[in-house]
Amino acid sequence: MFSICCRLRVLSFGLVLLLVSQASGNADELRDHSIIGQLPAQTPFVAVSRLHKQRFNAFINNSAVRRLLLTKTYQEAWEQIQNPDSDLQSEDFFEAYQWLNSTEEGKEVRDFILDAISHEVFVYGDTSWLESTKALYSVWKLMSDYSSSNQELSEEEQKRQLLKKLKAIPDETFDKIQLPNLVFGAYVENRSRADRLFAQLKDKIEETLAENAESIPVMYQDCYQVRTIGGTEYLTLEIPGQWIPFLFIDRTKMSRANEELVNFFIDGIHRRSIRFAFGVRGNHLICSIGGSFEHLEQLRNKEVLLDHPKLARLKKFAGQPISSVVYFSEEFSRIGWTENPGIEGYENYAKEILKNSANGKELLNNSKDTTGLGRIISEQLAEDVVDFGKDMLKFHTTPGARLEFSILVDAGVDRYVYDWSEHPERDAGKPLDILNYVGGEPLVVIASRKTYRPEIYEFRAKWLSRTWWYSKKVMAMFAADDNANSGLVMMLEMYDQMLRPTLLKFDEVTRELWIPAFKDGQTALVIDVTDLRRDPHFGLDERFQTYPYLPQFGYVCGISDRKKLIEACEQYRKAANRLLSGFGAIAQGENEPLQLPAPEKETVEGGTLYRYDLENLTTEEDGDLSIPVLPVAAINDHIAVIALDRSLSKKILKKTPLVRRPGTVSTEQPMSGYVYFNLAKLWRVIEEPVQKNIARQIESGEMSDEDVEIAQALLGIVKLMDSISSATTFEDGAWATRVRIRFSQTNAEN
Repeated sequence: MFSICCRLRVLSFGLVLLLVSQASGNADELRDHSIIGQLPAQTPFVAVSRLHKQRFNAFINNSAVRRLLLTKTYQEAWEQIQNPDSDLQSEDFFEAYQWLNSTEEGKEVRDFILDAISHEVFVYGDTSWLESTKALYSVWKLMSDYSSSNQELSEEEQKRQLLKKLKAIPDETFDKIQLPNLVFGAYVENRSRADRLFAQLKDKIEETLAENAESIPVMYQDCYQVRTIGGTEYLTLEIPGQWIPFLFIDRTKMSRANEELVNFFIDGIHRRSIRFAFGVRGNHLICSIGGSFEHLEQLRNKEVLLDHPKLARLKKFAGQPISSVVYFSEEFSRIGWTENPGIEGYENYAKEILKNSANGKELLNNSKDTTGLGRIISEQLAEDVVDFGKDMLKFHTTPGARLEFSILVDAGVDRYVYDWSEHPERDAGKPLDILNYVGGEPLVVIASRKTYRPEIYEFRAKWLSRTWWYSKKVMAMFAADDNANSGLVMMLEMYDQMLRPTLLKFDEVTRELWIPAFKDGQTALVIDVTDLRRDPHFGLDERFQTYPYLPQFGYVCGISDRKKLIEACEQYRKAANRLLSGFGAIAQGENEPLQLPAPEKETVEGGTLYRYDLENLTTEEDGDLSIPVLPVAAINDHIAVIALDRSLSKKILKKTPLVRRPGTVSTEQPMSGYVYFNLAKLWRVIEEPVQKNIARQIESGEMSDEDVEIAQALLGIVKLMDSISSATTFEDGAWATRVRIRFSQTNAEN
């Protein structure tokens, strides 16, 4: 039997599923009813969730959800929540619950809370996020550059000179360094009620302060004020920076210059405050935390965020039910990003390494190092640090603004994502024709096309090789006077010499054959399931009749040169066999060295299969299993596949385009990525074993009628999710991703 608590967890799971298949098409007009239409255009970021009332009504009015709400389990749980003697709640909770539902004051507060959470809730930041981080970065850069360029000075003199540099920074720069302002809020439809409750709250606070004037210290009373900012009255609380306890900093061992530097920063913190504000501005409930109140000024006479060019795509849907909006400005996305990065930082680090090495302070100090390897490592590392910095600059990209919003439709949710950042790895020049090779109607497809960039392999191979060099030198250094480790180093060198020819061959094959064979750049992960009772490629064992479905996984790559790929695989195999022969010679065993034979080839419809005749999987409990799950490679002129079974490989080789559910995103347009989840098929697969398990538990007495009722109701809710699909394209300078979430029991256009 389920306990009440277990039932509540199950109910919670069901209720968090947000169903919007019947959502209203009448959306609030953004300019008049959304914070998007009130904020200044320079707002760095904002996140808005809207239309909660419509979404909630659509949820509870859905037939599957109503079936869950009418179950005896749910009704009992709801009665216990309202029962003052229930173990599920405390006395304080019940008193608050009773007050909200039985008194006039409580009902007004309850209605206000429902009003505030029914329409729109939001969070946003003002320009202090940009100004503060920019000023803080300029101070940090000055300190960093000064420290790296004045290492010849004593530590005391460095601190003294640095303090002079800091004091020379204009006050305007330091004034911008503050706690960035963050604002939370909600839209309230009944403004008069909000104003009335705000006035009551203000009176209550003032009454409490007056009654406890003798017991509340004056400095605490002075923190609270009622301020009028931009024509709106706010309840404010200001906590001075002087309250931060710096007494615990140990100054006993500080030099005078160091202590003066510490005092400089502490004085700066003392001049700042943490400021809270709460008020009702128009129809918006506002709660702010940060270092100032200036951002609360009304800015209606200036350009608002909704009119920003980056939100032009959002404005096209202003008359539709927009349920959420997330926006990050270009300036906010570039926080911590350098427009023209140089290698000065890498060069400074290299100078520090060389300086320490010259003073006998190598990066890796070892008292046993009598060979001078520590200095060799440090000097080489200093050179490689600069070289690594130059290589990293080749992959420097530019971040940009980002806009996301969701729209409620009859069939579910449409989500749009626009990203103005640079993504040189993406290629959206043509449709993803690899979707013609996913086996027809799989459960999951995640496909993409990337730009042909062999330089990425060059970068990885170069630095992997150098990392291996450092590993050998470090081990040799620490093994200089240790016989046991010396033997290990000799073994490492021997294996290195054996591996080197093979690795060089692998590198040659990868550069000349493998990478050019995949210029197409397309890949796809395919997840499917097959019914072993109906698949002719499997002989179903009796023990699997209870769950006859076999999960299938395949990784598909588009190829541009079939001959090069086949030749690369053959060259890899031969190189690996030469290495295995070398190891066998060292072992001097009587048996023949292990060799990788050529795989078995099988010509099938659409291409060729390559596989090894492996034994069936075995376990201690079940013994031999008669379901062969064998890795299979397959290839034709267009694709190469690695799958866990022969059946999926054969399905993928056939040119069978993806069969989409109604309402999913089209696959015809040029795009760099496509994602598809066939949830309806997944529910069909799992429903049979779930129903069998329920029947078994009913027969054994493990489930009561109530448990069965709620399990069936939850299964009905889960089955409402029909499909999820998305496509990423490039439109007017932005990467655009359109996501469609579709529910069943509705008619959707294809």
